[in-house]
Amino acid sequence: MSDIDKRGERSPREGADDLWREFNNTARDGAQAPAAVVRIAEDCQELKRFVGEALEEKFGEMPVLDDDGDFVLSHMGQAVWVRAHPNSPAISISARVAHGVYSRRASEVEIGILNRRGYFVKWSLRERDIWQEIDMVAIPFVPNHLSNLIDVFFGAMSANRDDLAYRTGAKVG
Repeated sequence: MSDIDKRGERSPREGADDLWREFNNTARDGAQAPAAVVRIAEDCQELKRFVGEALEEKFGEMPVLDDDGDFVLSHMGQAVWVRAHPNSPAISISARVAHGVYSRRASEVEIGILNRRGYFVKWSLRERDIWQEIDMVAIPFVPNHLSNLIDVFFGAMSANRDDLAYRTGAKVG
């Protein structure tokens, strides 16, 4: 069992140290720091513009916007939505990682175990679909925070999606 898996057995201070280690181990692409390190959005539209600029900087192109105005990324062949909340200074990243679970009760157990292991990413069951979600406060908005959070989100999806789908009898895609 890794140190990260043992976090529940540690003091809050040791848990905080694990949290920083986990976050610092996320992928870095070696790019220059963005010109605007910290930004304050006056409203949702401005926050959405900041998010779009940060995503364009990270991926080299502006992601597509869906009908709801959410940015649509792709990871492991699946849509990942990045959304600026309309009524609060926050950003959510979410993806339906699996669908058609065999047993809702057994799936809730598996999701509960997964949620105990992670600090940032949360998993939920909606009807027979499994969703992965992560949120961040965006006041102030820090482009690097969003970039790192996307790396954490993608890493969690890569590490857990297929195994979770197998254990719950769900399909991916």
